[in-house]
Amino acid sequence: MQNPDANQVYTQVGDTNTDHAYWGRPEQQAGSRPTKAERTADTSGHAAAVLAGASMVFRRPGSLFNTTYATALLQRARQLLAVADANPRTFTDSAYASSVRAQPRRGGAAGQRVSG
Repeated sequence: MQNPDANQVYTQVGDTNTDHAYWGRPEQQAGSRPTKAERTADTSGHAAAVLAGASMVFRRPGSLFNTTYATALLQRARQLLAVADANPRTFTDSAYASSVRAQPRRGGAAGQRVSG
């Protein structure tokens, strides 16, 4: 769960065009596997929600019970919510999404985060 930059969410591994043009097993694909990172409200908010939910799983008694890990997950979720608050643009507004001609979402960043 370590991330060299706590203000980024890695959104993709690989190149869309190269990956879709290759019809073999990913394990046998030659070439580089570039990563893409974003600082956007929707990607950060979605990742935060997943991590917060996972922290609840690890807090429940049972075979997965691990409060240390649950606390680390929740801490990272809070960091990502701060990133979402500080970066109100959406993934489809990012330079990468524009380069692959993604269609904008309706509602923008405001629709991606629920405030309480």
